[in-house]
Amino acid sequence: MILRFVLMLINVVGLCALPESEIELVDTGYSYRFEMALGYGQYRYDELMTGMELVSNKAFCIAFTLLSYLTKDLPFLIILLCLRRMLNGIRNSHSPFVPQSVIDTQLIGRLLLLTGFFRTGILQMGIGLLAFHRPYLMNPLEFSLIFSGVVVLLAGDILKQGCEFQEFSDETL
Repeated sequence: MILRFVLMLINVVGLCALPESEIELVDTGYSYRFEMALGYGQYRYDELMTGMELVSNKAFCIAFTLLSYLTKDLPFLIILLCLRRMLNGIRNSHSPFVPQSVIDTQLIGRLLLLTGFFRTGILQMGIGLLAFHRPYLMNPLEFSLIFSGVVVLLAGDILKQGCEFQEFSDETL
């Protein structure tokens, strides 16, 4: 994930350094594709506004690169860091029923919910405003992430109950 952040920075700096005339969007028939310093970017048509002309290829490429990192990679990096902290806490305490695991599980569930509700909307609105100079929002919900967030929040409640039972059990012993 850190490597992806470094690659994103290199690609954004490379795109900013190029003049507008050297940035070419290729129409693949189902998406726009553009070359970057390290790799390429691709954005599907079903996530774009129909019948609108791009104001700037450069603005589109930079907006896509930055917003896709911020909305797709960054939330999952935070989730992985929370999961790592939770697993280290479980390893050190030899039990999953510790308050830190409840906090981390609930944080992961909330992040999944927020990502499911806002990721596509932020990406579409940001690209619409920066590349097309018009707001755009179409079907921004990602139900798989929303469902995953609800399941993880339920697991957090189960861990919370387990913590209470563990505390009660420890007091009686």
